[in-house]
Amino acid sequence: MDFKVRDSGFRVGTNLKEKNFKIVALGLLLSLGEEAAADFFKDQIVLIWDFKNDMHATPFGSSPGILLIYNAYLTLEDGSNLVSAWWLLLLLAGFTLISWRIFNDIEFTPPRWLRGLFRSRLAQWVLEAIDEIVLLIALTVLSYFLFNVHVNILVLLIYCKIVDVLWNLFRRRFRPSTPKSPQS
Repeated sequence: MDFKVRDSGFRVGTNLKEKNFKIVALGLLLSLGEEAAADFFKDQIVLIWDFKNDMHATPFGSSPGILLIYNAYLTLEDGSNLVSAWWLLLLLAGFTLISWRIFNDIEFTPPRWLRGLFRSRLAQWVLEAIDEIVLLIALTVLSYFLFNVHVNILVLLIYCKIVDVLWNLFRRRFRPSTPKSPQS
């Protein structure tokens, strides 16, 4: 979901020049007559919520729950929740390329001096995964800038490494053994 309205953009003020949302006491709304209420609510989106006690953590900081619901509404109204066939094609092409590299043992081999700098197991794993990391970063950047969809590359990198490990185990287990040449 895209955060079209963030907490920092949610301004409440006393006049229209300094605010973009109006807060009205519920008692005032209940005291309006039927015609006045119809005029008051015409072409309006009404949000009824506790703006102080219903806070949730988001990637952009703490935000009122109603703002999350409002952003979900705006996302649905805008149609940006729909999956594009072109985006699926981009993902298919990206995953096909990454899988092809895994199944054909095409890997980036870091230079010896670079491997010497980083001796921990985690650093060695990151060095071995650098080619997949670069491809996944390119995939997520293209996805974000072309389709406004963020792809979490950490989860995809773990997926790539699991496929790589399983593929290597499968090949070792089911690889036909080659006959040894007779020695003279």
